[in-house]
Amino acid sequence: MCLNYLKNKILPASIYKPQWINIKQALPEEEEYVLTCSGYNCIRVGFLKNGLWLDFSEEENIKCEYWMPLPESPGVLKDDEFYEQYGR
Repeated sequence: MCLNYLKNKILPASIYKPQWINIKQALPEEEEYVLTCSGYNCIRVGFLKNGLWLDFSEEENIKCEYWMPLPESPGVLKDDEFYEQYGR
């Protein structure tokens, strides 16, 4: 996973801070969801597949100049835990 690569190879975990990566410097793994930026403040979730950048629905080619790994999930709350934490 590219997030682990960035944490382990580029910055020590103690100072890891997500950052935009120019596609000329590195690419994510194929079909891994990442944040993409066209360079025009258009940020969307997308992925690279067969050399093409696609949005998360796979229905639209998108322009991507920079990308960033998605943050790790905080986990999934069960319905009762969700309502307890956030209300109905």
